Amino acid sequence: MSTDTEMQVNNDSVVSRSGNRENHLLYLLDGIIIVAMGVLMFCGASWQILKPGTDVAKYQCYASVFLHGVHVAKTYPQHQCDFIFDPQTYTNAKIATTLHKYGAPSFLVDFVKQQNVSQRFRALPHEYPLLTLIPFLLVLVSPQHWYQVAFAILMALLAGGMYFLLARFKSRTVAIIGAALLVIGGWATAAGRFDLVPSLLTLVAVILAERKHWTWAFVLLALAFLMKFYPVTLLIPFLLGQQMESHTKWNTWS
Repeated sequence: MSTDTEMQVNNDSVVSRSGNRENHLLYLLDGIIIVAMGVLMFCGASWQILKPGTDVAKYQCYASVFLHGVHVAKTYPQHQCDFIFDPQTYTNAKIATTLHKYGAPSFLVDFVKQQNVSQRFRALPHEYPLLTLIPFLLVLVSPQHWYQVAFAILMALLAGGMYFLLARFKSRTVAIIGAALLVIGGWATAAGRFDLVPSLLTLVAVILAERKHWTWAFVLLALAFLMKFYPVTLLIPFLLGQQMESHTKWNTWS
């Protein structure tokens, strides 16, 4: 009896070691794929890194001007932040006039009219939503000359996070396919734009919706929508899924 028990223990130990070894190999594969994906993304964006007219160069200008004021735009390389001083279609005065036309409260009209966009925390991006300032500002901790490199690294890390989420909550096969599609489809742009930020938020929202965490799913979807418009296409599927899961009528609030 003791011999049989010892053999069973030994077999279990061998199986356990074999399983651990297999897991380690899979983790190593994940690491290799994530690193390769990041390197390829970085190489794809390398042609535009350190140039003054790229999207990321504009992100840097917007972040600096928001944090320090418009005057800081003149400290950057020639022509990088010239667009900050271009005439704008919508000025404070025009916005205040529009508000007054549609009957907005006088205190709000006066507040908008008196804003000085040249001061700190007043100058917002001309063509990007407000929340995009968050990733722009995060990278601002890097040295000024290396901002675009740091931004590309941040996007590569976000891509790695998306791979991890897909591998963890879907399957490793899905994660590998997603990594391949990202590199093929966004090889020259993924690391040179902020698009991976709303993409990651949308992915997390979908994962939460699958697990019936509807409140957080809608919160993440809203945050993604406030950076890019396309996540709004998931609003109807989310509402349908929530209604089907709650078994309530459409004319009732749950």
